Amino acid sequence: AGQTIGAGNGNANGAAPTLEDLHKLVYLVTASDGCVGAGADCLVGTSKAVRFITKLIEDKGYCPQFVLDPELGAPVLHFNGVPVYIGQNSSVETKGTGTNLTSIWAVKLTGPSGVRVLHSGGDPSGFGIEVSDIPAQPTLSTIGKFVGGHYALLVPEDESIARLDGCNLS
Repeated sequence: AGQTIGAGNGNANGAAPTLEDLHKLVYLVTASDGCVGAGADCLVGTSKAVRFITKLIEDKGYCPQFVLDPELGAPVLHFNGVPVYIGQNSSVETKGTGTNLTSIWAVKLTGPSGVRVLHSGGDPSGFGIEVSDIPAQPTLSTIGKFVGGHYALLVPEDESIARLDGCNLS
């Protein structure tokens, strides 16, 4: 990410994220998008991060807001109106002497300055996913298929994405 802040007000070894950390994270995403300061479209973290954020909100005496996401067909936590999605973030990051840490990301996904996944090859209507046979091995009685593709992440502006690292969610 072009913009990274540390949990616990930048603690060198990681720390539990605070609501203030999450506010800073959301407001770091100020991609131009044809106007001044288009904000984050979502936050992305592990399922444990979503539960942690929910508890932070409850501990301050507020009721967490869950809104039905039409794409997922399920309720999704919102933080300051921004949906919080569960991603495949690593939960074994290290920072200083801190271990088993993770990151939470704020991302701009829409508009001209939105983060995109680019692919080469494959059918565009299938998002570039390629399926091919894995050649049979003489010593194995199983067959397999490769499912994947060639992808790259495009971040058009540093302000399109931000990372809160060193999150200790234990």
